[in-house]
Amino acid sequence: MPAVDAATKYELLSGTANTTHWSLTALCTGCSSWAAGAKSVNLDPSTAAASFAWATSGTPPSTPADAASRFGIHNAKGKWTHDLAGAKNANFDALVKAAYATKARL
Repeated sequence: MPAVDAATKYELLSGTANTTHWSLTALCTGCSSWAAGAKSVNLDPSTAAASFAWATSGTPPSTPADAASRFGIHNAKGKWTHDLAGAKNANFDALVKAAYATKARL
């Protein structure tokens, strides 16, 4: 199991879903660097090919609200690269502020 980083904060700001699509806006603070064994890993926001991975399991975490909760073995997984440099937004801080304002009205 990966170690839990108490300094990391994940916050759901908004989301919608219908029968075919879902959308989620979340803010993850402290998620751009982490320890991977004996080395430190950092996301470089200027890279055009950052590696990411996903995994799913049919078994939910034993305690979903607890980041240290145990979870089942993944039955599907994959990797992709993402252009972080191309995804930068000059108005990031304003967009986060607006998302918080929307969250407060929900």
